[in-house]
Amino acid sequence: MQDLTKDDLLKMYYYMVLTRKFEETMADLYHQGKINELPHRSLGQEAIGVGATFGLRKEDLILPSLRTRAAFFTKGVDLNTMMVAVYAKKTAPTKGKESSHHMGVPELGIILGTGVVGGHIPVAVGAALGTKLQGTDRVTVCFFGDGATSRGDFHEGINLAAVLDLPIVFVCENNQYALSTPLSKQMKIKDIVDKASGYGIPGVKVDGQNVLDVYKNVQEAVTRARKGLGPTLVECKTYRWAGHSELDADWDMGRPKEELAYWKSRDPIKIFEEYLKQRRFLDDKARRETEEKIERELENAIKYAEKSPDPTAEDLIKDVYA
Repeated sequence: MQDLTKDDLLKMYYYMVLTRKFEETMADLYHQGKINELPHRSLGQEAIGVGATFGLRKEDLILPSLRTRAAFFTKGVDLNTMMVAVYAKKTAPTKGKESSHHMGVPELGIILGTGVVGGHIPVAVGAALGTKLQGTDRVTVCFFGDGATSRGDFHEGINLAAVLDLPIVFVCENNQYALSTPLSKQMKIKDIVDKASGYGIPGVKVDGQNVLDVYKNVQEAVTRARKGLGPTLVECKTYRWAGHSELDADWDMGRPKEELAYWKSRDPIKIFEEYLKQRRFLDDKARRETEEKIERELENAIKYAEKSPDPTAEDLIKDVYA
């Protein structure tokens, strides 16, 4: 695991703020009728995608979930590429056939996800098997939510990965609600990480609001996987501030107000800002400059996307059949 420099820490902060502002912009564009993609925002979860991805190599693979834009940015997807994906333009990585939701960018090691909850977990296991058979030390990181861990895809995938000692890290973003179903009504156990022992693999519970805690624990699991020691299940405890999607963005899902207030008080961006201020790596002036820089970049990305060409009717069945 590499030691993080000041520049590394400020990059992590930039990606977290970029993710939040990008998703806030997405919601505005959606409500203005400018984009068709239904935003599934990761408000309150930004530390996980950044922390889990930051130390990966370019050739390492990730399999995205619904709320993985922070990982996309951290893995190297530029803002223009992400914005044309949101607008479903012809110049997007999937040429308008897929939104930024489960977007794949193979040259950056990002494999196209699926629209089925947990359906991408066996795909990630297959990718890890492929890299092992090729004799490489590439590692696959698979993101999913707490709801996915109750599905057969999770159990079959993690069991096969364990039996074959595959180089994969399973990152569960436990935001405690599967759409609108609280964790207590999904499963009897309180910690998803307890499921790891049933498959004979290590499991670690992480503070998903602390980007450095996520980074440290995922990197330890990545190092273990690179050495051929098999998979790890990393459970990141976090919380989704808003609803499942922008259709129910303000629906409180029956959540206790004090629960929401507690988790908002543990804003991962604010927590990291305080850490950076204590290290004297960030002050209020630098914070404002970062936010203003990102806002300018977002404005330019929107202009770029709006000028980009739309797919044509002839593009409909291209790249669909092998």
